[in-house]
This record gives sequence, structure tokens and C-alpha cells, in this order.
Amino acid sequence: MPPTFQEKSDQVDKIKLTFDQWKAQEKNVHDLGCETCQFIGGEPFLYRGEKGETVLDLAEYAKELGFKFIEIFTNATLLTQDRINRIKNLEINVAVSLYSTDPEVHDKITRTKGSHKKTMEALEMLKEVGVPTRVETILMKQNEESAEETQKLVDEMGFSHRRLDVLRQNGRGDNLNLLPSNKSLLINGIMTSPNFYINKETLSKNLHNNSCLSGKIAITDNGDILPCVFSRDQVVGNIIEAPYPKCAYNPYEGKWGKGYWKLDLEHKPIYINIMEGGEEINES
Repeated sequence: MPPTFQEKSDQVDKIKLTFDQWKAQEKNVHDLGCETCQFIGGEPFLYRGEKGETVLDLAEYAKELGFKFIEIFTNATLLTQDRINRIKNLEINVAVSLYSTDPEVHDKITRTKGSHKKTMEALEMLKEVGVPTRVETILMKQNEESAEETQKLVDEMGFSHRRLDVLRQNGRGDNLNLLPSNKSLLINGIMTSPNFYINKETLSKNLHNNSCLSGKIAITDNGDILPCVFSRDQVVGNIIEAPYPKCAYNPYEGKWGKGYWKLDLEHKPIYINIMEGGEEINES
């Protein structure tokens, strides 16, 4: 999923989860059957627990619990050699945002001078150490001219990636000045012919569940439970206010079920995350 722009809200006044509360929820959702854990933000490497704990400490605990797949989605500007070595030792995955091969375009999107240089340096370190990494590009007006070259560079560096993902119109993301041209939308954002296949199992699943939300759970930094990181208006409970098992049984539960848990760390709804250089909400 592409980035979302969050408007300022009363979330900034809510109590944030402590490090121990995060660990408790990791265990809870793992016990409920979740097998995949992705740490997002904001920028997850900005997270600090009460005693200085970081996202890597939470990822290590997720590893101890037995999650089958663990990924940290970051802009990579805060990655150091020591952090990358620890990521390698933990055998977890990394996803990185790269907006353009052109440093000026990339830095203009992040509004952080030098961010392109830091991201590219981190990608080289990740490649050298051998950390499983995917590099994703969000398509918008500012980078549509260099988007294909960006994906070509990612291929040349040996990283995996998915197709270009068009900016979602969420929050301030509905600014028409950020949307790519109609030509780019036609190529990358509009389905003009069947480009998918279906089987009996998938058809049965989609008939009984939401084809987008099924198997996903998102938990925000204040404990809100969402069926999707883009469904901010569908808060179905809060793990601080009520035990998770109670929250799991709600009108939306049957629509998305469980199986894919997403930790929303250091989410700052007061900021337009992508413009502040922090990691945007991005999953796939």
C-alpha cells in the first residue's frame, strides 16, 4: 500500500503503548494465530521505549515468539552498520522507500536534504551484508518522470520490488497536486483488462470475507485496533481500554479475521509523514 497522509487529530493526546505493552500484544496476537509481523510508522527507528528500547528489541521478541515472517518498513536514513548487523543476525526482513534515482526529486518529496544519499548508503550496506530487502516506489506527480528508472536501479542492485503503487488519497493525500498524470494513472493505477486469476479456494474466501481486509490486523501506537492501516475510521477496540480477546469479537471481525498483524510504531498523525522524512505507512 502507498503512503497515507494523516491530519492532526486527538490521537496525539492519547496514551501511547509502553514497551512492555507492545511485548504483551505481540504475544497476544501470536497466541491468536498471527504469523506475520510488520513494524511501520512514522519511522519505526525513531521509536524509544522507557529504557531506550528500539524497534529491534521488539523485532527480537517477535522472533523469540516464533513469527514466521518479520519485516521493518523504514526510510533507511537511520540505519547504521551496527543496526544492519543486528537485523542480519535476527534474520528479519527490511522494506525501504526510494522515491527517485534523482537525489533532488527524492529529497524534495521527503523534504529532507541529503535523505537520498543516506537511503542509498543504507541500501548498499544492506546488500553487502545480505539482508533480505525489498525497495518500493510510490508513484506521484513529483517522481513520475523518474519512476521507471528508479525501479530499473532497484533491479540492478538486486533488490526485489513490486509494481509502482499510486499514491492513495487519504487525509492530505487527497491533494490533487500530488497525484500523477492521467497517463501514469492509466498505466499504473487503473485496471483496463483482467490481470489476475482466481481459483476455487480464493473465490470461496472472498465470498465470505473482505478481499482486502481479510487476514490483517493493525495496532496503532495508542492501542487502537484497525482492520487496515488505511481504515482509521473503523476503530474496533483499544487494547489499553479492553483485553484484546474482547476486541476481537466485534462486527468487523468476521470481515477480516486474523493472520497478519501490523505494529504501528511512532506514528505521528500531526505530521504529513512522507514530507517529514519519516517512514510512511506502506505495506503489501
